[in-house]
Amino acid sequence: MQTKYYDMKFITIFTSAMLLAAVTAPGQTFQFTNAVNQAVPDGNPTGVRSTIDVSGVTGQTLNLDVSLNLSGGYNGDLYVSLTGPTGIYSVLLNRVGVSGSDSFGYGNTGLNITLSDHLGASNIHWYQNAGYTLNGSGQLIGTWSADGLALNLQASPSAADGATPTAGLGSFDGSDANGTWTLFLADLAGGEQSTLVGWSLQVAAVPEPASGSLLLLGAAAMAGVTWRRRASRR
Repeated sequence: MQTKYYDMKFITIFTSAMLLAAVTAPGQTFQFTNAVNQAVPDGNPTGVRSTIDVSGVTGQTLNLDVSLNLSGGYNGDLYVSLTGPTGIYSVLLNRVGVSGSDSFGYGNTGLNITLSDHLGASNIHWYQNAGYTLNGSGQLIGTWSADGLALNLQASPSAADGATPTAGLGSFDGSDANGTWTLFLADLAGGEQSTLVGWSLQVAAVPEPASGSLLLLGAAAMAGVTWRRRASRR
């Protein structure tokens, strides 16, 4: 009977500690938005840059989602990347639809989308193969994973064939979100002009464990030591 008492005491304390940790240290979500309304130079690889300053995010980045609102233009002309405060970057768009059999890419006009690499969404580079939807303004809508194709801006269209996405939004997992984030956009072919209406970041971060949780976890550890010592004396 004595053994069962100490077993249950240890299990009760440890379980309480873990439950409190889950309650007092949940993931937090932070939203940052920039309304830009800036035209992207047509057929100009120098492009434009837009920044968002992030502060007050506690803990490490667990997931980063990006919302993009681009009107007009020709989607297959666009290259868009995002660089974080630590220098890590992700390729959000890389001339969507461009391939060895289609050197111009997709001709839809604009996007009003969310890019997320943790929701199992289809890769945006091939969105016309994935059951896409356009809004009344002709913009692509919905949630997609980032393009992620880290190819040179002047790479041959055929370079996208079979290429593996290596620069998705998952690149930011575990990084510090605080600081300046830079969105870069370039229109790589002449003929139509896009406008960056706005963009936003949604950061899900895991905070440091709450002090109460740490105390209870310490108590659970001490209970385990005490139980083992008493059990060894029986």
